[in-house]
Amino acid sequence: MLWCTSMGLSVFLRRWREFIDFCKKLLWLPTNTPNYMILAELGRNSVNLFTTKIHLDFIDKTLKADNIRYINVITKHMILHKLGWVRWYLDVATRFSIIDNDTLIQLSLFELSNCYLQHLQLEEQSNIQNNIYNAQKHLYYKDIIEDITDMKSYLNTDFKVTDMRIIANIRCEGLQVFGRPWAKVESTLCKVCNINVVEDVVHFLGECLAFERLCIEYFNKPLLLHFEVIDIIKNSAHYHKLVSYMRLALKIRKDKLEI
Repeated sequence: MLWCTSMGLSVFLRRWREFIDFCKKLLWLPTNTPNYMILAELGRNSVNLFTTKIHLDFIDKTLKADNIRYINVITKHMILHKLGWVRWYLDVATRFSIIDNDTLIQLSLFELSNCYLQHLQLEEQSNIQNNIYNAQKHLYYKDIIEDITDMKSYLNTDFKVTDMRIIANIRCEGLQVFGRPWAKVESTLCKVCNINVVEDVVHFLGECLAFERLCIEYFNKPLLLHFEVIDIIKNSAHYHKLVSYMRLALKIRKDKLEI
């Protein structure tokens, strides 16, 4: 029983990694884009909560089985002697002050499954927030992200997939510029203007002199300050305009680099 459960959970974990990788490929995001950013953009929980619920439901069924059935006997034996997965649930229960060790023997741990899942979900969301705010790269993501439990509107509206890719790469700093996070380049400086600054998304969108006329056309200013760039990236009302700007700016950049 334990072997089958472990194998089943390992399959779910593998499928979850495949799902995350699929989302990155679909949105043309770099493979080193942090998974917490994907979860925050999608407003999804990780597979851990999903598999934990499946496991709790399964254990609950074994406890409801006839007392003479092996699955009922072995589950009660594991709870009584605090073996295997029971230890993990006890650690969680202790950490969140759900129940103490003595209560476990008298009360079915799995009657409290919803309480477990709520605490684990809150903990996971807290970890995602901590990853966002303590990131060493992807520094402006904390300034544009709001509710990490909601799917971002550009993924759930009338945007084409190609538009979603542009927006996702701007929000997650996956844009193929020289100063992107983890870029393997000799120099991160912008090569399409002569002001000798790092070519990151903020520079590309609001500071690069090569796109000055384009910036005036779309944003009514030749240059954008950092907070103005952040506002454009954060505010979905700008996204249609932003996508059009980025298509033209990327073409101009490509033409200049090919000269």
